[in-house]
Amino acid sequence: MEAFRKFIRPKSMKEKLEIGKQKSRKMEIQKKNLTVVTNKKYDIAI
Repeated sequence: MEAFRKFIRPKSMKEKLEIGKQKSRKMEIQKKNLTVVTNKKYDIAI
């Protein structure tokens, strides 16, 4: 595995930041979807 890792170039800080932003964006969307789903469930319950 160590030898294989050397071939993969380390990502620059900019790329890491971009990936981080994309991940956090996905998390935000998932949170929104979860709240929508729970709201619908509560509406049905009420």
